[in-house]
Amino acid sequence: MTDVSAEATRQHAQAFEAIVSNVVEGQLPLSEFAERLQDAGASPAEGEDYLQQLTQRLEQQKKARKADEQPDTQSGEQAIRESTPEGLDETQAVEFRTRREALLEEQSTPRPDDLAKLLGVERSAPQSLPATVLALAPHLAELSTSAISDPHIEETWKLRQAIGTDKTIDSLVNLMQVQPLADPIPRSIWRSVIQDHFVNFEKLFASMDKGYDHNDEPRDFGGGYAIIKKEQASAKRPLRSESEWLRVFGAWSSAVVLVYRHRSSELQSYQRMVTDLFRAVPHDPSIAIAFDVEARDHYAKSPFRMDDRTQLNVPLLARMFQSTGSSSKKRSNPSPSPSSPSKRSTIPCRNWNMGICDAPCPNGRKHGICCECEGQHRAKDEPVCNTLLQARPRKGASGGYPESSKGKGRA
Repeated sequence: MTDVSAEATRQHAQAFEAIVSNVVEGQLPLSEFAERLQDAGASPAEGEDYLQQLTQRLEQQKKARKADEQPDTQSGEQAIRESTPEGLDETQAVEFRTRREALLEEQSTPRPDDLAKLLGVERSAPQSLPATVLALAPHLAELSTSAISDPHIEETWKLRQAIGTDKTIDSLVNLMQVQPLADPIPRSIWRSVIQDHFVNFEKLFASMDKGYDHNDEPRDFGGGYAIIKKEQASAKRPLRSESEWLRVFGAWSSAVVLVYRHRSSELQSYQRMVTDLFRAVPHDPSIAIAFDVEARDHYAKSPFRMDDRTQLNVPLLARMFQSTGSSSKKRSNPSPSPSSPSKRSTIPCRNWNMGICDAPCPNGRKHGICCECEGQHRAKDEPVCNTLLQARPRKGASGGYPESSKGKGRA
């Protein structure tokens, strides 16, 4: 069935190309071009592609005609170049030649907007792959339609393709730099935001310092060289706390949403995910900061919904195990464990956090407190806390935490 479909596509392409050639060679009036394409079964997208082909070929024909010094030239409707009548003075001769060139121009050049309307084409949305390419490789059409299945990601991708070109990005950067943001964004980072590229938060944080020149893009020096301030090129400021990360993330996400408005709720949900990780590992903010770097780098290489936890399980688990490993090292030389019931009652019960310990706790541990972030919930009920809890070693048929060396159960 695929071979039959491919053959039908080739036949259609040959028919469309023949219509274009007939107009260029003067065998078909330009006014009938759109109707003939429609009769041959051209879709609006195919019609636009062959309209572009016709325009290009007629432009080439016009240039060749101007370069040719022969008095007679064939136009799109077999119009003959009329010789300048004898007996005209210089002014009359110039007027005659002007009218003649205007007539030939009108006959030989299609009106793209008029033909596009006849073909039902939206000219503001060009086809990503030309019909001639699809005719030779029909399987590419399947790839282009199946590559992005999420409408949210597709909207981001289309906008990214439309505004990330060299023709529009400079004017967009100029526009964005005058927007009233709490933390203004330098030009170099605006360019990355508009192109939906990875943004180094340490560089963005450094740009918030006093005296930083936000017109920080390299200046062309000619000959393939550019001038850039040394201190600007290497400027970085490490993030060390949740509050610093929240400030930088807020500046970045505000910039992103100005350009990609549909991503607002996605980034809000992602922020909550990282904030949960900060709370789950309060003793080491670098865990959540490193996770965020990995998540945004992963997005830049292969876009996905950043609030989709299934896409972030691997880096999240990696950071959870890192946190668990750090905690294990700290426990390698532990201080004397609390033996009195009063001290033990202040320690959250991990088995309760797993949902396998009923009140009163047989080990005298505290219920009602998360053992990972000390919030008022079971660790298993919060995704980040649950991931950290599951990363801890357990043994025994009950699946709870191991008992103490004295034989008593350790919650």
